[in-house]
Amino acid sequence: NNDADDFDEIPKHSGIVIYTSGTTGKPKGVLLNHSQMYTAGDNVVQSHKLTENDRVYIVLPFYHINAQNIALMSALISGGSIVVQKHFSAHKFWPVVENQEVTWVSAAPAIILILLNTEINPNNLQKLRFIRSTSAPLAIAAMDQFEERFKVPILNSYGMTEAPSQIAVDPMPPLHSPVGSSGKPFNIAIKISDKKLTKELPIGENGEIWIKGTNTITSYLHNRDQESFVNGWFRTGDVGHLDKEGFIFLAGRSKEMINKSGDKISPYEVEDIIDKLPFVDSAAVIGYPDKIYGETVAAVIILKDLTDKKTALTDFAKQIRKIVSLQEEKFKVPQYIFFMKDIPRGATRKIKRTALKNKIIGNEEIDKY
Repeated sequence: NNDADDFDEIPKHSGIVIYTSGTTGKPKGVLLNHSQMYTAGDNVVQSHKLTENDRVYIVLPFYHINAQNIALMSALISGGSIVVQKHFSAHKFWPVVENQEVTWVSAAPAIILILLNTEINPNNLQKLRFIRSTSAPLAIAAMDQFEERFKVPILNSYGMTEAPSQIAVDPMPPLHSPVGSSGKPFNIAIKISDKKLTKELPIGENGEIWIKGTNTITSYLHNRDQESFVNGWFRTGDVGHLDKEGFIFLAGRSKEMINKSGDKISPYEVEDIIDKLPFVDSAAVIGYPDKIYGETVAAVIILKDLTDKKTALTDFAKQIRKIVSLQEEKFKVPQYIFFMKDIPRGATRKIKRTALKNKIIGNEEIDKY
């Protein structure tokens, strides 16, 4: 690959080099030293109160920072044990959890959704303390359904390769975060500011999320994207706000935010509403070019039961717009709705919104509703 970095130039003191997922741009090389990896792993041990009696079930790929640091590193530090599955299997998941006496799992939202959509029910989950949802926001409706059906707490978390991988996490049960929150920062400082860290924003106002901690990188491989590093602070590229209790609420990646004539729209909040509809399997919300507003809201929908009947699709589109209009301001209602068979996703099932835009915008073969 001509675009690959020259590995001969990697500093020898580094523990690992791992690349970002590239959901909104070209992947960047993240150099993590042993101290950063240990500190991040120890934060997981502390926040989840892990001991030598804990056993984590690893179903995410090891080229992803979550499997490496959240699961493996925390087990090494706590003295616990691991169960590794080469590939996630919905049919094997609950039998492995039960037979191997797993106490916690770190899973992507896609895995949680797959488990919800299977008819397999476990018999005995007394050992399972919690499932940690990571890599992308989990829809509130899916979280509620999962906890109600399986009686297992889900801990939302917020992290990234550059930190690696925990920034904030829900408190352990019986404590819980406010609805829609990704938890509280744990052993890391957070500021909500503008893109240059010149103006800190008040509680409740969305802005760029900056972080600072001993587990956070201070540069990328080959010094890329230097504007993301200011006075020891790192700009995550995420947008969100803190409430008065210190809980963080994510609005999306800064490159993913939809700017409709100055009104900023988070794709996550619209997706959360659409996902509640019984006929929707999954949804992805993106910005679509508009001659008047600059950008407008578009929703890409995968139906639970696929159909190409235009009358049915028109009715589904009407229902989608109605539920969004009932819960959000009118400018957030999708102007365009597309029905597709799949949505571009990365290895951990994050939506690749840039790829999705490239697939849809200007493509006259895909019907708009």
